[in-house]
Amino acid sequence: MTGNWIFCAGLIFFSTVYLYMGCKYLPRERFQFLAVIPVRKREDGSWESLNLTYYGLLTASALGLGVMVFFTLSTGAGAALESSLLFLTLVVVAGLIAARAFSQWVEGKRHTFTTQGAFWAGGALALPVLALINALPENFHVDPLPMLPVFAALTVGYCLAEGWGRLACMSFGCCYGDPLHEMPLWLRRLFENHCFRFEGATKKIAYAQGWENVPVFPIQALTAALHLVGGSIALAFFLASEFLIAFWVSVGVSQGWRFASEFLRRDHRGAGRWSVYQKGALVALAYAGLLGWILPETEMKVIVAGAWPSILQWKTVLWTLTFSIVTFLYMGRSQVTESQVTFRVRADRI
Repeated sequence: MTGNWIFCAGLIFFSTVYLYMGCKYLPRERFQFLAVIPVRKREDGSWESLNLTYYGLLTASALGLGVMVFFTLSTGAGAALESSLLFLTLVVVAGLIAARAFSQWVEGKRHTFTTQGAFWAGGALALPVLALINALPENFHVDPLPMLPVFAALTVGYCLAEGWGRLACMSFGCCYGDPLHEMPLWLRRLFENHCFRFEGATKKIAYAQGWENVPVFPIQALTAALHLVGGSIALAFFLASEFLIAFWVSVGVSQGWRFASEFLRRDHRGAGRWSVYQKGALVALAYAGLLGWILPETEMKVIVAGAWPSILQWKTVLWTLTFSIVTFLYMGRSQVTESQVTFRVRADRI
C-alpha cells in the first residue's frame, strides 16, 4: 500500500510545481505560439503559415496525463486493461467531438472548444458503454468492468486533467475573469498582488475585450488549483477503496465549481442570467448523485504498483501517445490567428 501513497504524493508534487510555473510564465506573450509551419508562398516571397499553439500542447498533455491516471486507477482496482481501453476509446471520441460541437452551439462560433461539452458527452455515454461492454458474449474476449470503480477512475482522471488543462487557458488568454477594478473591495485587496495581466494582442482577452495588460481576476489559476486539490482528495479516497466518495468528490468539485465560477468570468458563454454551462453543471450533479445510488458497490483493494506492468505495455503507451497527438492536432492548430514567415541567408555565416 506504500506505493499507493507514493503515487498520490508524486502527483500532488508535480501538480504544485506545474501550476506555479504555469501561473508565472503562461500569461506572457511569448507562451502563446509554440511553432509555425509555412504552408503557402505569397507573391511577395513570404510564406503564409499555420500557427501551432501552447494551448494545444498543454491540453493534449493534460488529457494524456488524465488518461494515464484513469488506466492506473482502473487496472489497479482490478479492471482488465483491454476492456478499459475499449471503454475509454468510445467515451473519449464522443468527448472530443462534443468539445467543439457544444461550444459552437452555445457561443455561435465555429472555432472554439469547451471541456464541459466533453465532460457531458463522456458522462452521458459512460453508463451505456459500460453496460454494453459488460453484456458482450464471452466469445468477444472482453472481460466485464467493475462499474463504480471505473466511473470513479474516470471522474478522478477528469478532475485532475481539468486542473492541468486550465494552464492552456492561461496561454491563450481565454476563460478570463472580470477586471480587478470592477470587483468587490475585499476581492481586489485579496488578489491585487496575484492577478493576471495577459500580454499580446493575439490573446483572446485582448482581441475580444481590449484588456491587454489589464489586471484581471485569476479565475484560470483558481479553477486549476481547486480541481487539482479536489482531484487529489478524490484520488486519496479511491486509493483507500472508497470509490463512491471518490466519485462524488471529483464530480462535486468539477461541476460545483463550474456553476460557481461562471459568476466570476466575463468571457461569452451564451445568453441568460444563468449560462447553459451552469444549468448543465447542476444536471450533472444530480445525475452523479443518482448514479451513486444505483451503481453496485464493489469491495476490492486498489494496488497501484500492480497496475504498472499493464500500463507500460506497448499498446497502452501507443494508445495514449496517439490520443495525445490527435488531441494536439485537433486543438493545437490556431483557427483565429495567422502569420507570415520570411527566410533569408545569414551572409555573415557563409
